[in-house]
Amino acid sequence: MSAARTHDGVGVMRLLLAVGLVVWSGQSLASEARGHAGRDRDLARRQVIAAGEQHSLAVDPDGGIWVWGFNQFGQVGSGSWEQSSPVRLPEPTGVVAVTTHSYHSLALRADGTVWAWGNNLHGQLGLGMVGEQLTPTQVPGLSNVVDISAGEIHSLALRRDGTVWGWGSSGSGQLGALPDPNYFTPTQVPGISDVVAISAGKYFSLALRRDGSVWAWGDNLTSQLGIDGSSISQRAEPAPIPGLTNVVSISAGGYHALAVRQDGSVWAWGLLYELGGSYYPFPGTTPVQVPGLSDAVAVTASSAMNWMSASSLALRQDGSVWGWGDNSYGQLGDGTMLYRNNPAQTVGLGHAVNVATSTYHTLAVRQDGSVWAWGSNHASQLGDGTYTSHTTPIQVPGLTSGAAARHCHAQP
Repeated sequence: MSAARTHDGVGVMRLLLAVGLVVWSGQSLASEARGHAGRDRDLARRQVIAAGEQHSLAVDPDGGIWVWGFNQFGQVGSGSWEQSSPVRLPEPTGVVAVTTHSYHSLALRADGTVWAWGNNLHGQLGLGMVGEQLTPTQVPGLSNVVDISAGEIHSLALRRDGTVWGWGSSGSGQLGALPDPNYFTPTQVPGISDVVAISAGKYFSLALRRDGSVWAWGDNLTSQLGIDGSSISQRAEPAPIPGLTNVVSISAGGYHALAVRQDGSVWAWGLLYELGGSYYPFPGTTPVQVPGLSDAVAVTASSAMNWMSASSLALRQDGSVWGWGDNSYGQLGDGTMLYRNNPAQTVGLGHAVNVATSTYHTLAVRQDGSVWAWGSNHASQLGDGTYTSHTTPIQVPGLTSGAAARHCHAQP
């Protein structure tokens, strides 16, 4: 839409994407992620792009949110059934991070407040009620937040004091050892503290503690918690994943999870299938190192609508993006739709500082602030105004940068 390509009367919107805290910006990311500063709670990752199942979000340098794609549950927040090109939401402003999963979206403002919109069948918006919310609304009773993450039907927030708070469904224990199956307002997850980063999977949750350990709770049907799912199908109490130390980055997917260690190696567990030409136990009950991949600084695991659609991507120190796993929609960006047992480089994309993936498509931000997308475009989630899918990255029209991306920090 033409309106989505204009801003304050300017014919072509010039959008600088803020690339947030923790290393996801050029060389500084690599050096910080290798040290203790990369695990400091004040340097919790800020994801300035988010890929939902059929929609996309991006944050501009002024703290505004741009949205596009399918909006059947209000997860885009634009009021239109489908948004084929990016449009800026009027509220909230002052945003430093966004997150989404399938059908609901969250935003974190610099003042530490959280805003939510979209599907709310299980109370995953935290508004104290059920029912879709078509426009962003502030989550009450939640302040001093430094990180957010949206799962399938639950949401997580990390407060500055290192505590984790959750709301929505806890049917698989993804909100911790709490007595009720649903929570409509934020509730502290018991048994976990000193956290510096969080990641909500489909029906499970991960937390990275200051000491570099990763803690997990919730569904474990495919061993997403890093323990044998054949004997323990779910666990509500947060517990450390055995043998996983010195971690600086985590990502919880639909049925698997990823982590980056301080040495730049990438580790995976859960639904792995074949990795690196070797068959691991189905599922992968303990973390295994992803072969052929080094100098990683960040990872993203797909939400995976089903067990057969798990894919993974890693951002390396040199700004290149590498992907493996399911590629049925071209979401790995390697120019094919072939399943990849080994990491393959996303072609035509360099100087990346941020990456986010979903079941069907992937987004990335380059160091110049431009936004790139690839994979399925059946719901206009690539933002180019068409339904044409792409197996290699294309620049999202109208989201162009006039200067380098910058860092944003949440206020105390």
